Amino acid sequence: MPTLVLDLRGNPGGSVRTLQRVAGIFFEHPVAFVRMRREDREEILRTVPGPARFTGTLRLLVDERTGSAAELLAAGLQDLGRAEVIGRPTAGSARARRSVSLPGGVIFHYAGRAEFLRSDGTPVEGRGVQPDLLYRPTRADLASGAYGDPFRDPAVRLALRRN
Repeated sequence: MPTLVLDLRGNPGGSVRTLQRVAGIFFEHPVAFVRMRREDREEILRTVPGPARFTGTLRLLVDERTGSAAELLAAGLQDLGRAEVIGRPTAGSARARRSVSLPGGVIFHYAGRAEFLRSDGTPVEGRGVQPDLLYRPTRADLASGAYGDPFRDPAVRLALRRN
């Protein structure tokens, strides 16, 4: 497969450890990926390569609902020159979160102290990831029913045509 299109649109994120393993698919050896800063400490997060590796062209689709670990994946792969990011700016919501269970089954989420930084030291929180190629679906794109369909989605087709 010469080109892989990874659709991160609408992905609210997940765990940092999963992020490192997914990013590891695109590198042979561990690579410094993003930095995590907690108060006066900084930790470099590295990719965790696994048995499968993809060496072809990588394109990531993102939008304003791409957040947390998903937008860190986009930021790290973009910074390393490993992927072209296509779509709309991401959520800018990449701070570590804490959760507390409250009475009545309510779960309260709040921002933790750790923040994630790109390779140039800028935080993702509040800024998001700016795509290399801005793509906004048109009314016709949305009305066609193809948006989100992996075989007919105009953004996927655009990503595949950019070879």
